[in-house]
Amino acid sequence: MTQKNQLLGKAPHRRYRAHTADGANADLTHAIFPIVTQERSGLFVSIGTGFFIAKNGVFVTAAHVVEAVLDRDGNPTGPFGLFQFLPNNNYSVRQIHRTTCHLVADIAVGVAMPMHHKDTGKPMPNRSLTIASNPPAIGSTVCTYAYPKTTIEPGKPQVVRFEPGFYDGIVVEHFPYGRDQVLLRGACFRTSMVIHSGASGGPVVGPGGTVFGVNSTGFDDKTISFVSCISQILDLAIPGVILPGSPTARSVTVRELRDRGFVVSA
Repeated sequence: MTQKNQLLGKAPHRRYRAHTADGANADLTHAIFPIVTQERSGLFVSIGTGFFIAKNGVFVTAAHVVEAVLDRDGNPTGPFGLFQFLPNNNYSVRQIHRTTCHLVADIAVGVAMPMHHKDTGKPMPNRSLTIASNPPAIGSTVCTYAYPKTTIEPGKPQVVRFEPGFYDGIVVEHFPYGRDQVLLRGACFRTSMVIHSGASGGPVVGPGGTVFGVNSTGFDDKTISFVSCISQILDLAIPGVILPGSPTARSVTVRELRDRGFVVSA
């Protein structure tokens, strides 16, 4: 039996598909990616999922995914990056340049090192998702697209098997002031989706096709999970950003990136 047939909660084949603004089919693997770290032995280890919200490599994931590779001073304990999937079955391993975690909510924003065209040397934009201005109503059908249960076999070369897919459910409850004071202190929702290990940080999409939440926690064998409200990223600041027309780098909030059109919300 294949891995994808074993995972509880996976949506039936072709129940969900992604489209661009002009109605063309879109490949979500170009905007949603696995996040990995690398051990001293050179072996990759999958730690979660993330997704781009801007074409220049700005992305969102769960704070606990980022914190898994940081020491007490907030510095990465080892190489930290993502697998960027590209058209024609190509991919690039992009180093994560900087991250900012929310002080309360289980949500983080980061920047991946740019990709450059192998011939022209020009920066290559990545696909990105649209964030929601308003959350869905209780009882709404929602889904996530993520990379749970990635398997990595040691050897030369290493064999990495990703099993991305849709997992769906409904919004059961809203906690605008947090579910508790320990694990989920920020605004979040309880859903009936199954969030497996490795799916943390993946986008959660409502009926309008926009991202309203981020996978935070769940159980492999239970239809209960919690997702953090994506609106909490707006005031997170990304240090060292050089915006067009600005001669120097500075800290820029996601809200400013949205207001200037780099991050799209609807």
